[in-house]
Amino acid sequence: MNKLHKIKGKFVAGDIDKWQYINEMYDVHSCLFDYAEFITETNINSIEIVDKQVIMKFRDSDIRFICKENDKRLAPLETLNFKEYETPMICQSANTDENSVTLCLVFKQTQSIWERATLSLSR
Repeated sequence: MNKLHKIKGKFVAGDIDKWQYINEMYDVHSCLFDYAEFITETNINSIEIVDKQVIMKFRDSDIRFICKENDKRLAPLETLNFKEYETPMICQSANTDENSVTLCLVFKQTQSIWERATLSLSR
């Protein structure tokens, strides 16, 4: 049972009065205003709550993403945590007799298009 149902249950059972109920519910509801401010610093520009679903929309692509409960690594949640979704990087090392070289492919999103850049690092 989630927090909202627990608080409502206490009110319906008569364990708390109307004003306690309003205050306890607002303590939970107030996080909505926290998100409204917090997302301005991220690549998420909206969070929509519909019957049994949370949907987040990416600012740069307008892609809407249905969030699965209890999945801590969803792209929208990662974006909320770190402002942008993780930049994937694939690295491959090559050894020669004289030195070692690592080639990395970095994928960077620019205007909703994934661009590929290759970096060479040597020691």
